[in-house]
Amino acid sequence: MSLATIQAAELDAIDTGEATSPPSYTQAVSDVAEDLVQPVILVLTGQLIHAESNPTVLLYKVNRGITNSGPAIWLIEFERMEPGTGPAKQRFRHIYNLHHLPPLLRMPSRRRAEYFIEAVAAPTRGLGHLGLRQTRVGEHWTVLPVDMKGCTEIDRPPFVADAAPVLEAHHRQGAWKWTDGNGRDLALEYDSDREYRLLVTACLPREMLDALVALWCCRVWQQSVN
Repeated sequence: MSLATIQAAELDAIDTGEATSPPSYTQAVSDVAEDLVQPVILVLTGQLIHAESNPTVLLYKVNRGITNSGPAIWLIEFERMEPGTGPAKQRFRHIYNLHHLPPLLRMPSRRRAEYFIEAVAAPTRGLGHLGLRQTRVGEHWTVLPVDMKGCTEIDRPPFVADAAPVLEAHHRQGAWKWTDGNGRDLALEYDSDREYRLLVTACLPREMLDALVALWCCRVWQQSVN
């Protein structure tokens, strides 16, 4: 399925609330190189994330419900289903910790991350630890590397000085658009009263997709807390 087809589905989804499903996650992975994943629509329901085209195949999960975790919760574990040749060989692997550490005075800081993802497995350490920084109230988030050296469990890590953005999220026309550091469109997210969807519109390395999905979960978490 071409990128143009996926983008057309995005417009239909915004206008009508419906979307034409791209290939399933399993099909996408099998059609390309092992570390590259084709466009796919992901659905977050409760603690589980699956491809819209095949709800029975779980792709990611978190150990707490993101949409109903209050401000007292500061850590959520994020796991990815490891591919295998059969259901018996598939297993979830803990790859990120999602963090929410609010400032003591409730005054957001541009120097330290309130929401961030901590890489805890080898496949995620290439991109490292990443934090969300709000640049315009309610309208724009920038994803930047954070430095967790010397940080305790209650410390908000500082953003790496002068680092270039890894990802950005822009709120436009009732939806969030995710782009990479060069402005290339990667995904569109929208939600309803029942579930949250992430329409991945670009072929992505698995490492980048993992980070994008984890950061999407962080942004949904932030939305639910605020």
